[in-house]
Amino acid sequence: MDIDKIRTEYDKLKSALVAAAPFVNSVLSRARVIISTSVPTAGLTGHGVIVINPEFWEKLSWGGKAFVIGHEAMHGAFRDLSRLGKRDRRAWNIVCDAVNNEMQKDLMKMPGDLEAFSVTLERLGLGIELKELQKMSKEELYRLLPEQAISSVSFSEDLGAGDGEGEVLQEGDPQIYDEGREREGESTDERWKDAVARGYDVQKSVGRVPASLKRIVDSLLRPQVPWHSIMRQAFRAGFGRTVVSSYRRPSRKHSDFPGIKRYALQRTWNLIDTSGSIGEKELMQELSEVYDQAGDRPVAVVCFDAQQYGVVEAKSRQEVITRVMASVKGGGGTVIADALRNTLARMQYRDNVVILSDFDIYDLKEPETEQLLSAVAAKSGVAILVSSRREVSIPGWRFIKVTPD
Repeated sequence: MDIDKIRTEYDKLKSALVAAAPFVNSVLSRARVIISTSVPTAGLTGHGVIVINPEFWEKLSWGGKAFVIGHEAMHGAFRDLSRLGKRDRRAWNIVCDAVNNEMQKDLMKMPGDLEAFSVTLERLGLGIELKELQKMSKEELYRLLPEQAISSVSFSEDLGAGDGEGEVLQEGDPQIYDEGREREGESTDERWKDAVARGYDVQKSVGRVPASLKRIVDSLLRPQVPWHSIMRQAFRAGFGRTVVSSYRRPSRKHSDFPGIKRYALQRTWNLIDTSGSIGEKELMQELSEVYDQAGDRPVAVVCFDAQQYGVVEAKSRQEVITRVMASVKGGGGTVIADALRNTLARMQYRDNVVILSDFDIYDLKEPETEQLLSAVAAKSGVAILVSSRREVSIPGWRFIKVTPD
């Protein structure tokens, strides 16, 4: 293994990508890259480290090397491994490869030495037109992937590969691979989100943003509701009840004055409509809004259609991906009373509550449902209705409309 030769080639590739594919170069420049024989071709470890097999690298053309290294950077940037959840690893890897390859082909040409065995959307065998497949999320494609496609596609599985030990080719962004920040609750996924946003801005600056890249980035990074601003308003509105004076805890400065008693950070409860009337884009929009909220506070999710599916809690954005997205259920009719009743019983005073739905809800005007809506709003710090379709007006609730791309 001539590590100096590989290092020289890698540096030249990165320089070429600055002009050819700015987004790929931007996310790649933040990744940690090592050379190791622990993978047969190339892969991404559980900690987001790109691993390249030197023998495989030597066999690739110049364009093949650029495409492969960019492909692994895409896996890391779009957090494909942490989005796996409880899904089948091989099937999920096939779907992620297909989507990432299609998007990458819009940014840089796929070389001939990779075309023969690279996974593409058309090779998934779904019997759907390519232009329709390109509009689908990875999660939707996974649900449609037939068993025969999983066994027929020939590829080297690269998600979660390698042990992370090898010759370091690039150290990577210390802000992303800082284990100390991970221990403090700031996940690698959250820091990659910022890296993707910066890379996307770089790509826009050169005036070439493929529709495939825009769809993926928008779905992950562009929630439409300004949750930070709304929650700050909720804090101000309920500040006197969140932080109160109490003589049971005397002031540290003077014992004759009351001290401060603080209540726990409010949780945000999200009641997500997963009924048959909710399309894939609308569902992804709902989950994007929950993902954005989780950057500030704990969230609890209650999915509902004709029934409610219990509470799934997440304390970080990473857990929204690994726990919430992996546990979404639904597809039937739509009633909300049980979900409201469960939320009302479990929420704490001044928690925030958000209902995300198209509001084609059968029991919305029932007296019991109206009473539950009023009780939840009265107990909450802020109560919000989010819809992509019809506008609704419910006393005590603020309405916000979103438009899925």
